[in-house]
Amino acid sequence: MENMSEKKKSANLKPSKIIISIFLIIFIFAVVFVVAQTLRGVPMSTVTQGISDFFDSLSAGPGYPYSKDTANIESVKTLDNQLVILANDKTYLLNTTAKETQEKQHTYSDPTLISKDGEFIVFDRGSGRIRYCDSKGIIWEKDMKQNVMAADMSGNSRVAVATRASATKFIMTVYSKKTEVLFQWNCTSGYIADVAISENGKNIAAIVISEKNAEIVSTLFIFAIDEKEPLQKIEYQKTALFDVSFSANSKVIAIGNNLRSTVTLKGERTDDDIFRDNKLASVAFDSTGTSVMQFFEYSGVNSNILVMTDENGKECARVKVDSSVKKVACGKKYFAAVLADKIVCFNKRGKQIGEIKVNNEVEEISIIGSKCYIFTSGVINRYSVRNKIA
Repeated sequence: MENMSEKKKSANLKPSKIIISIFLIIFIFAVVFVVAQTLRGVPMSTVTQGISDFFDSLSAGPGYPYSKDTANIESVKTLDNQLVILANDKTYLLNTTAKETQEKQHTYSDPTLISKDGEFIVFDRGSGRIRYCDSKGIIWEKDMKQNVMAADMSGNSRVAVATRASATKFIMTVYSKKTEVLFQWNCTSGYIADVAISENGKNIAAIVISEKNAEIVSTLFIFAIDEKEPLQKIEYQKTALFDVSFSANSKVIAIGNNLRSTVTLKGERTDDDIFRDNKLASVAFDSTGTSVMQFFEYSGVNSNILVMTDENGKECARVKVDSSVKKVACGKKYFAAVLADKIVCFNKRGKQIGEIKVNNEVEEISIIGSKCYIFTSGVINRYSVRNKIA
């Protein structure tokens, strides 16, 4: 009987031991988090909020559709497996259960949101303030004292920012995670329309728009972060470049109104031929480096061509859509087109795999994994890209 009693006592202790172990792990995490953040100079208030966010993240959200406070939403982007929401007075994350985390207030009057590889930037064009964040909170915030024109971030926490110093002078600066200036370039040949920094943070690119002989000229500058003079300087006559990025294999991809150009660090240039017979209508980018371009066919009234490119800038799908396309979206493995009454989803090979019925104007559309997030009429909803209309 004594042995049986001891066995019962041992069995009764097991659940309590498990509970104690869980709380011990959480306590250790909290202590390590506090020490780590304090050592790198983050205020205790931020640390306390971080711990609070951690405990909040342990519970699930209400699920989709999500309709709380959506009237103030300015922009929706993807951040790993979450959505990052830019509202007119704050930013916050929405996870897969529609739970809000990492709410951070802002007072930006004209905010712009950029997301990439698990990090995001919010900057105010008018005031010159910029905030660099990840899924855990704010990494740093600066007042540039100048209008912010564009920004980008690398995979090793370097941030490139273009500002307007005067009517004729623009500055591109690269900051480290500790906001040290790693690179700076003064531009007086035109205005900087966009900037990009490579994944390893070693190269920077900028698009500069100017005028020559009453015609627009775009110039692509490519730099090494440890050199003052550009590695490459390439002019595009009669072209308005508006986006520049680095591919996964460190090639520079520039997109304009009438071309898409791929340039190596050695200056080898290749332009896509699809622009010869089609007009670019819109472009959508994913934070992983993939993109989809929408073209109007010159030969068709409602005929559209969708071209998806992978993270290396290589075309992987080309689809013709004989309907009016209002908007496009891109994920790592899927892309979608918003039509008049539905959303059509495709895989990376261009095969149609799903349809989603829509009754109202689609304001924002994002793809995370195999899920399509749609913001329409004050509601964010989530569907599978393989959804079928009954």
